[in-house]
Amino acid sequence: MSVGYADLSGKRFVAVSGSAQLSQDPDKAKQLWSTEQLAYYPDGPEDARLALLRVQMERAEYWLAPGRSAYVVAAARAVLTGKPAGIVGENRKVDYDTH
Repeated sequence: MSVGYADLSGKRFVAVSGSAQLSQDPDKAKQLWSTEQLAYYPDGPEDARLALLRVQMERAEYWLAPGRSAYVVAAARAVLTGKPAGIVGENRKVDYDTH
């Protein structure tokens, strides 16, 4: 199972992979609840359609992307040197030992 999140305005991205399980736990749903969710779950944290996804992480990766100008500079450098631009911004990968 893989789960991704993107904060486009902050130019931050994360992907997590691992084993997952669904649960319908109204008490935990109440802890995580925000009023914006009423648009999707009108019966609140007790809504029968609401489920929580718990991911036991095995691997995670994140990217912090720079502004558009950094991509333009990287592309221009690639054209001038004939070498691929590679990763622009910060990128890290983490493996978790689940044992």
